[in-house]
Amino acid sequence: MSKEKERCSRCSGGGEITCPGCGGDGKLVSVNEEKGERSSRIVNCSGCNGSGVRTCGSCGGSGEK
Repeated sequence: MSKEKERCSRCSGGGEITCPGCGGDGKLVSVNEEKGERSSRIVNCSGCNGSGVRTCGSCGGSGEK
């Protein structure tokens, strides 16, 4: 008799969630102000290493409750 496992409600069973740091873009704008001058550049999100997704913290990536 096998018991069916429940899907994780946070990631819908996929094991990953959209990165909250970059909103799934994988990129962020880094702004630097130095000596009254402002510059910006696009950098990889450090929360997801540029992928736009993170492992679900609720299920640890298994997709199951």
